[in-house]
Amino acid sequence: MAKYGAVQFTLSPVDAQRVLDLQKGIEESELAPKGRELTPHVTVRWGFHPEVTPDQVSAITKGTGTVDVTFGDLHAFPENDEGEPLVFLLESEKLVKLHDALAALPHTDPHPTFQPHLTIGYFKKGMAQKHAQGENPLKGQTITLRDLQFRSREKTFTDLEKGYRETFLQKPYSSASDAPDYVRQSKRKQWVAVWNSAYERAKKDGKSDKEAESSAFAQANGVAGPNSSKKFAKLLAKADADDAQAFTDRLITVLEAQWLALPSQVRSSLESAALSGAGHGLLQIDVSNSKLIASANRSAQEYATHRAAEMIGKKFDNEGNLVENPNARWAISQTTRDKIRQIVADSFTKETPISEVVNDIREALAEETEGEGIFSLGRAKMIARSEIAMAQSASNFSTWEKSGVVEKVKWLTSNLDPCPECLMNQDQEVEIGSKFFSGATKPPQHPHCACVLAVSKVSEDA
Repeated sequence: MAKYGAVQFTLSPVDAQRVLDLQKGIEESELAPKGRELTPHVTVRWGFHPEVTPDQVSAITKGTGTVDVTFGDLHAFPENDEGEPLVFLLESEKLVKLHDALAALPHTDPHPTFQPHLTIGYFKKGMAQKHAQGENPLKGQTITLRDLQFRSREKTFTDLEKGYRETFLQKPYSSASDAPDYVRQSKRKQWVAVWNSAYERAKKDGKSDKEAESSAFAQANGVAGPNSSKKFAKLLAKADADDAQAFTDRLITVLEAQWLALPSQVRSSLESAALSGAGHGLLQIDVSNSKLIASANRSAQEYATHRAAEMIGKKFDNEGNLVENPNARWAISQTTRDKIRQIVADSFTKETPISEVVNDIREALAEETEGEGIFSLGRAKMIARSEIAMAQSASNFSTWEKSGVVEKVKWLTSNLDPCPECLMNQDQEVEIGSKFFSGATKPPQHPHCACVLAVSKVSEDA
């Protein structure tokens, strides 16, 4: 549980992705345990005491609207318990004024001077300072903040700047000018009076907010003129669709942020597996050439870096840039994204309990590939086994090729119920680099494959 509450802006999916893209050049070894900031946000004020409520905060923030901020320098804040923060300094007079206004609520703030910023991650001592001297492609660019939230001690979030629905729904309506656009000008004053009266009466009768709103709109629309109910239904449908879209965008941004952190988390394991394969390959041909060993080590590092990128649907182009990989094996597919969007949209129109929404999204993620999604435990174990096997086999094979002494290799199947594809290659001997009967040049050729290659012929000059 957090010690204090905070008010913050969460970045839009597009802007969040721009910040997350900058994290790709950060090595895992440079990071403190807290690591990267996976949900980019801008804190307006931190340190609210437990008694501060969302309503109190909303009374101050209501009407804030959007806030434009401009990226300044990269900067390393002093080291704290979580590490050495690397941040973008931000410029925004409106953000500073909102920060000052929120000081009216009970809070504790150890930082007497407010410096607007956006955190990139938490580093080991000295590492943030190193990156602060690096390239800053966002400097001078301006983004618009829209999603203002209150984070309580219990880490629950409450929207402060409401979605589209709140552009026409107010409780109560203070004047005729606040009535929805579909209400005729001559009927607005009467509409507001009926709505407020009906809503207040329903609340006194113990109705929920939702029930009271429904009753109030039904009665008020009755005096608004012909077709007002239909126009209201159309307006409500648009509100639900827009709010569902905004919520889904934020959800997918968080999922993608966690997904993008995968390469740095698995690179060291892949490199260890690749080094193991390279060492095994050297032992089989009894070679101790220092240049070949050094080459094998470099190959293992390169394999780990490139494969870690490929696992999340990326790849390195010829110029060393990380770009989209159209043949990604482990990626969040458009089908899954569309499922999540539909689940959220349905929840807004059918008033689905949040627990059911969570379960439906989990099932959508778990159905990504043949019933075992990319976020399921079974899928994770399968990926781990497959990736380790691939790393070992690729480095083993690369070492033999670079040695120049291996002429032929033999395919050996495992005794763990090998598949027909692998049995096709059993004991087949080919020149290194040539294809076996199945079309593969080396195992594994499918998930769970336990086959291996063995050197069957070396050069007589070796």
